[in-house]
Amino acid sequence: MTWVLYVLAGNRWLSLLLAVATILNWWYLSDYYMAHGWRAWQPWMDCYGFMVASFAALLGIAAFCRLQTQRLGIHPANRKFVKQALPVDVWRDMLQLAVVQRKKKLSRLARHFMRWQIDRLSSPMCGPLTADEVFSPWATGGRSILLVWLRSCWLLGLWFTLSFIPLHTNIMETAASALSGYQNRIFAVLAKARGVKGEPVRESLQEVRGNEFFRSDTVFLARGSFTIRATDFPRVYRRIHAKCAGKCVIHLDESSSPEVEVDLRLRAGASSFEFIQSNPEPRLNLRIWLMQRDGTVLDNVTIEPLAARPQ
Repeated sequence: MTWVLYVLAGNRWLSLLLAVATILNWWYLSDYYMAHGWRAWQPWMDCYGFMVASFAALLGIAAFCRLQTQRLGIHPANRKFVKQALPVDVWRDMLQLAVVQRKKKLSRLARHFMRWQIDRLSSPMCGPLTADEVFSPWATGGRSILLVWLRSCWLLGLWFTLSFIPLHTNIMETAASALSGYQNRIFAVLAKARGVKGEPVRESLQEVRGNEFFRSDTVFLARGSFTIRATDFPRVYRRIHAKCAGKCVIHLDESSSPEVEVDLRLRAGASSFEFIQSNPEPRLNLRIWLMQRDGTVLDNVTIEPLAARPQ
């Protein structure tokens, strides 16, 4: 625990390294990269999965610091050599002497850790201390223990910021517009259905004119599913609004009731829903809008409009 406190509040470079690792984990463990490659990735993991990786990085850096200080004779792993309690002044002198005598054998990180440890021990502390108490994270020093622990809470603040604040801004929308490999539009519509013999039939719908898409292999199948592809950029909280203008209904999943108009969030750069045709007319006349969180429409397409026929 002492090394964890040292990483969080005792070494600004290690704190910066942990912050960078946390942000990179948050960036990669997002709805696009993970949900696109691992179907078991759940929606709640988009916001909180990176915390597990960040905590693992914290433990890894702390373990590395512990290994760097094991060359010291006075070390928590070797503290059995001092079984009795000693005054604080004696402990400070012993730690300083250990650093001086082993200066050439110790890394810069180990020396910095020991100086930080010495600074935490204050002379006015009452009573002698054992080795366990000296290397305890609760040992006080030139700064109060409350201040040290408050400084170490910056990681919780970073977790909170990455989990909630970016979800309610347009920062990622602006970045997506500049860096995405596709424009702010629906660039693919994939259809999947069951054939007469139960065999799976898949196709990519053809964009015949402008924003009109048409089926070919699944046109005579009365039910199936659509997958709308609209971005390849992570951390983009856009949504798809779908409306059956013709005779059809939309199912989000098996537990939901059929609707003629639904809203879906983009996950892994796509949204999927099932449809059922309720009219012999093969054309769906299904309208789809790509929208931002604030309701701004970025693009709209129609799947088989009644007023048009594929050429």
